Amino acid sequence: TAFLVMVINERYVPAVIFLVLSVGTKYVPAIVVPVILVWYIRYRRDNGAGIRRIVIEMLLGAGLFAAVAGLIILPYLGAGRHLFTQLRYYAEFWRFNSPVIMALDYLFPGNVTAVRSVMLLVLLVILALFTDRTFPIQLLRLSILLLILFNGAVYPWYLLWLVPFLVFSRLR
Repeated sequence: TAFLVMVINERYVPAVIFLVLSVGTKYVPAIVVPVILVWYIRYRRDNGAGIRRIVIEMLLGAGLFAAVAGLIILPYLGAGRHLFTQLRYYAEFWRFNSPVIMALDYLFPGNVTAVRSVMLLVLLVILALFTDRTFPIQLLRLSILLLILFNGAVYPWYLLWLVPFLVFSRLR
């Protein structure tokens, strides 16, 4: 939520830091990165920024992201190369309450993790390209919903990931 507030207020350095801190605790916020990047490029172009300036800004943002992520990972460097092995096993083999993944597993046996990652990324970029140029709260909400659909294990409390977006919704 802090990331979204910072982006809406055009405070990009704190936004990147909050995004890294979020991704450092759980991978879910990483799903908004393609959507935000497409929006940012379009937003900056509409406000007269040249491609060179946008590329420099994005490289600086990526550098800040890498630096903060490096600081988060630093204490775990001594854990060895199998630090994320269990996370990979969970992503590949754990299935619970996920009909989309079960269908993909049937259609693409053995390649579900790669297929769902590519499908999710392509869907997000396509959706981002075909939205209006205002800040894409609805698109971010849809991104999280797609993540829930493409997740191998879907527990009821995962729907709570959508709650922060209620702050940005108008009551009707």
